[in-house]
Amino acid sequence: MRCNRNLSLTVNARRRRAAGLFLMLSALTCGCRKSSESAETSGAERRLTNVVLISLDTTRADHLGCYGHPKVKTPNLDRLAAEGVRFVECVSPAPITLPSHASLLTGVYPFVHGARDNSVFRLPDAQETLAEAMKQAGYTTVAEVAAEVLDRQFGLAQGFDAYTDTRGPTAGGHERPGSVIAERAVARLSGLKDRAFFLFLHFYDPHLPYSPPEPYASAYPGDPYLGEIAAVDAYVGRVLDALDELGLTERTLVVLTADHGEGLGQHDEPSHTTFVYDTTQLVPLLMRHPSRLPKGKVVSSQTRLIDVAPTVLDLLELRPMPQVQGVSLAPLIRGEGASADGFPAYAESLHTRFNYGYAALRALRVDGWKYIHAPTPELYHVAEDPGETKNLAAAHAERVREMQAQLRELLGAAGLGGPAADARHQASESSAKGIQGLGYVGGDVPDEDVEALAAGGELALFEHAGPDPKEHIAFINRAANAVGLQASRQFPAAEAELRALLADERQDVRALYRIHKTLAAVLAEQGKNEEAAVAYQQALAAYPEDSDTLTELGIVLGRLKRYEEAITVYRRALSIPPELAQTHLNLAVALAVTGRIDEAVAANRRALELDPQSVEAHTNLAVIFARTGRRADAVRELQAALKISPNDPALRQRLAQLQGGR
Repeated sequence: MRCNRNLSLTVNARRRRAAGLFLMLSALTCGCRKSSESAETSGAERRLTNVVLISLDTTRADHLGCYGHPKVKTPNLDRLAAEGVRFVECVSPAPITLPSHASLLTGVYPFVHGARDNSVFRLPDAQETLAEAMKQAGYTTVAEVAAEVLDRQFGLAQGFDAYTDTRGPTAGGHERPGSVIAERAVARLSGLKDRAFFLFLHFYDPHLPYSPPEPYASAYPGDPYLGEIAAVDAYVGRVLDALDELGLTERTLVVLTADHGEGLGQHDEPSHTTFVYDTTQLVPLLMRHPSRLPKGKVVSSQTRLIDVAPTVLDLLELRPMPQVQGVSLAPLIRGEGASADGFPAYAESLHTRFNYGYAALRALRVDGWKYIHAPTPELYHVAEDPGETKNLAAAHAERVREMQAQLRELLGAAGLGGPAADARHQASESSAKGIQGLGYVGGDVPDEDVEALAAGGELALFEHAGPDPKEHIAFINRAANAVGLQASRQFPAAEAELRALLADERQDVRALYRIHKTLAAVLAEQGKNEEAAVAYQQALAAYPEDSDTLTELGIVLGRLKRYEEAITVYRRALSIPPELAQTHLNLAVALAVTGRIDEAVAANRRALELDPQSVEAHTNLAVIFARTGRRADAVRELQAALKISPNDPALRQRLAQLQGGR
């Protein structure tokens, strides 16, 4: 399952084509201000409006009080809706954290920006983000994000003056609790109150595992998801109160949304990532600006997460981002523009395609109907059947053909190349473990899929390859359960579940590969490195050219002190395109242990050439130089690491020790 970077079309070419088609399908114009109008807006006028963009992870719209949930108490979100605009139907483009956040900040779909799944993709630098647009307009841009899946290595930090993630001074492992995000937000607002600012806040609390703090755990016995929603409402309340106390409310645009929802057992999906039903695709969208937006306005027309960035820039009268697929919702707020049905919305999940070999799922939601492109096609009249319980595909074959053609046209306009070449990414060993620790399955993109996308574009995966995920949801859920057990460090139970899954003879080779690889990681966590090495080799029997698995095998061999074997495995991995920085870093460690210092330095240098933002490469070099008496060089490398990650307390401590002569 090596990854191929030899992809053809440029990002901008794909963006031009896809944006043009989607505007044609919707028969609407963007509604954004022209650049000349933006240029006429003075700096003083712009400073009248700051922006706080809040993303609640894994939050279903229908589980908020202001969206009609009968039980949950969300007074702060209800207040936001009452004082501003509530959009009834906002569609997320993906039930996965990184792809949906990338779309939120760029205004384009995942098949355009390239970040198709967590961990193994990043938002390419070629993509313009909302933060970059606002920074260019003179705003101070700051972010506080709560989960490792959005760490700066995944590309969302571009355009931010400060981007604090799980590696910052308030990090608490692989997730930062909402209480910390709220506390940091209040501190940020205090420091920004005299400047024009854009503050992006990400709260991760509603994500599995559900463990709400008191008093919310006791308030919602038997329904910890609602407890998490109530808790995050309180955290948002702290931010809103700080705006009031600092006198910022009247001149601050607050936008609150979510990256995706949660299955909660509907359609046999406990969580998210697999399906594209409305349980995971409909998210809240609230906007408030006391002097620029009406109070208590409800917009019933369908909107999209990709519309948020264009809307913010339009409301602030700033230069629109070029070639976005989203549109400004300002006309809808004014009661102009789209029909009552709103804008056509696209959604996708390639997660089970990449990880299990099942068919990719894509959806088109338009005019009150929703078509899901799957081996067994699905059509729902969501205007009358919001629970998507009655598949009308057989009874409305002509509508299925029409919507399938629309979907094909939209994807075909993206051109060749699939994910942008620089969207492919290999997370560090610690980050990969961290993301698994958040409960996510995966960590590879199959070579054949990347090559197919490069040769045939998005349509290469449009025709169904692999079985329908619906037919294997029990297997998917058991695999996810095993990863959940792994994440909660219940390794023996995870091992037992994974070994049971390997007995399922119906599974595609890719699914069994995934289970072997996950089993290997679980065994390694228990210190069963010999068994882990065997499991990695079983995975490699299915995909011998998988550089990622080869790299993980090398790590286990290193733990077994079989350094020469590890070096051989790393070099084999590096002979398989693409050449990955993380593999060089691991090779460097094995070389250093065996006394090949010059080769270890060269391997770290090559990792930096491939990934100039690699803190690990600089710290590795600092360790090598410190141990070989090159103290000045070691200091220089730590200083370089701190430029990339200025809030890392461990780096600061190491630097102080070196400079202090210890």
